[in-house]
Amino acid sequence: MRVSWSERARLQAREIFEYVAQERPHVAQRLVDGFIERTSLLAEFPEQGTPWGQPHRSDLRAIVFESYRIVYRIRAEEVAILSVRHTRRQSGTAADEP
Repeated sequence: MRVSWSERARLQAREIFEYVAQERPHVAQRLVDGFIERTSLLAEFPEQGTPWGQPHRSDLRAIVFESYRIVYRIRAEEVAILSVRHTRRQSGTAADEP
């Protein structure tokens, strides 16, 4: 199974990087590297995340890396990363869903 990133998720990861890099560039790079490494595991284990959405949808799941929730959709041959948000931000709302 392949892992792809939506434009929205890429933009969110870039914004996280830029925000953190203002004061801690080495931490920002470690975060982005961690996002990539953590999501690459989904190629082999796509159902490792917890069901996501209101109500929970069978095709949406979420994993957490450090303080960030990564929401993704499982498709036939693809795992699509949909969003990357800090866990303190309101979640489980329509704004988090595709």
